[in-house]
Amino acid sequence: LIERNGKVVGSSLIGQPFDDPKYFWGRLSATGPVPYNGGASSGSNFGPMASGLTVAADPRIDALRAADPEAKLPVPVEFSLLVVIAALRALRFAHRFRDEAGRPLPVVHRDVSPSNVLLSFEGEVKLCDFGIARANTLADALPDEAIQGKAGYMSPEQARGEAIDPRSDIYAAGIILWELLAGRRLYKAAEGERLLDVARRAEVPDLPRRGLPDEERLHGICVRALAREREARYPSAEAMLADLEAYAGEAGLAASPLRFGAWLSEHF
Repeated sequence: LIERNGKVVGSSLIGQPFDDPKYFWGRLSATGPVPYNGGASSGSNFGPMASGLTVAADPRIDALRAADPEAKLPVPVEFSLLVVIAALRALRFAHRFRDEAGRPLPVVHRDVSPSNVLLSFEGEVKLCDFGIARANTLADALPDEAIQGKAGYMSPEQARGEAIDPRSDIYAAGIILWELLAGRRLYKAAEGERLLDVARRAEVPDLPRRGLPDEERLHGICVRALAREREARYPSAEAMLADLEAYAGEAGLAASPLRFGAWLSEHF
């Protein structure tokens, strides 16, 4: 559950994928709503999205602290968009990362999933746990048994163990957006089937209609992010971010962290 005075949830950096990880983390922490490397942080106000905004049995908030312990509270669309927009801002930073000499060194997160999105009661959103992130220059093809990340949030190329680039993270962000809009998990494995095989097929159903303003436009953003072929996806997190921010603003669905924090405090 989201804890008012809980600890940051996430694993520490695995290995040393960067020449100077301290430089990366230093740059990371100096920029607004950015990725946050997991690890305990006493006194932190952050809790995991995994048991907050999505995942577990279905992508809704389990209102375990409400008067009715059986009640479930859907996430308002404007707050769903706020969360994904914040994650995309974090990815934009990582994907455009440069080393100390100014050379491009894009960092692929490889595990963009709800459990790695942290929320605070101030309405802040941070993408955490770059524990399996690698500089893109090191993202060589991996054998099937060595694939890292969560299968339910993998791009098809990652699930196949192929070399990946930042567009794999865009696909994962698209899954989170799809699930928040649909109110359910995207990938479900049948009995005797591996979730990894489902991810490899990358079959994405149409989103249900909810009567949102200019809904086709929003669904189109999701469809493009979830294109099976990476060449058909958004070319960058920045491009997807621009479309989603523009939609939220023009549809009257832009939310402030202050409102989001107040909503979290009211319901948790």
